[in-house]
Amino acid sequence: MRKNYTDVIVRKAVKEDKAEIVSFTKNTWEWGDYIPGVLDYWLRERDGLLLVADINGKPVGLLHIKLLPDNSAWLEGLRVNPLYRRRGIAYKLNQSTFEILKEKGINVVRLVIESNNHPSINLANKLGFHKVSEWVSMEVEQSKITSNLTGCERKIKIDEIWSELKKSRIYELSSGIIPVRWRWIKVNKDVLKIIISRKRWLRRIRCDKILGLFADMGYGTVISFSNANNKEELLRLLSGLKTVIKIKENKVFELQLPRGHELIGELKDMVSDITSYFIFEKRL
Repeated sequence: MRKNYTDVIVRKAVKEDKAEIVSFTKNTWEWGDYIPGVLDYWLRERDGLLLVADINGKPVGLLHIKLLPDNSAWLEGLRVNPLYRRRGIAYKLNQSTFEILKEKGINVVRLVIESNNHPSINLANKLGFHKVSEWVSMEVEQSKITSNLTGCERKIKIDEIWSELKKSRIYELSSGIIPVRWRWIKVNKDVLKIIISRKRWLRRIRCDKILGLFADMGYGTVISFSNANNKEELLRLLSGLKTVIKIKENKVFELQLPRGHELIGELKDMVSDITSYFIFEKRL
């Protein structure tokens, strides 16, 4: 008989929890996990909160909350020590999170789940989330892009970006919820201005009239938005990006596109990896 822990305490994480958290997250997948690399930042950031599920003073689960400029909260990094799984800990972490967010006046919560992660999808449904969109992530190796395009500019006005974004196919397919460093945000002009002002979130570039919003991550450059209408236009943007920001050859371009976008089919012959994700939303 499985034991459901009634003595689980959900609390704010402290630096003394780090060693235990690293011990049960460092081997989540074959390649490891990103959690150990972001723990220090999560513990000290001002616009986020790291919660742990505590049993007898020992953290056995965690969940990170990121407060976003559209007055929503993003949930990420849900992990439970393998020795304590299937005992309601993930459910309790989420329910405690909802109560905290309601007290802060946040009434929209979102998260992303890989489309074949059925246990996490089942948990999201049980918690009252519903799917609002599906996105495809496509990785393109740097070596497949020639860097021979010049004439790119990086000082594009917010009005111009907003004009291009709101009439784009991406905006139409996603109902205005677009990715920003792997967090999906409901964008309007004011929210966009905040995002662009935080350079570590999104940067902007226009190459040969093709606009792009991108973020530099540890493994490569993520393209969150482009108004490119076909493969040739997108390749001109990637060529310009490679020239301007001097990306290392061992890194990748990662393109994020909503399901149904015409570019997904056009790019399949040149991508090295393609993964589908569901965006879930819950109203508190």
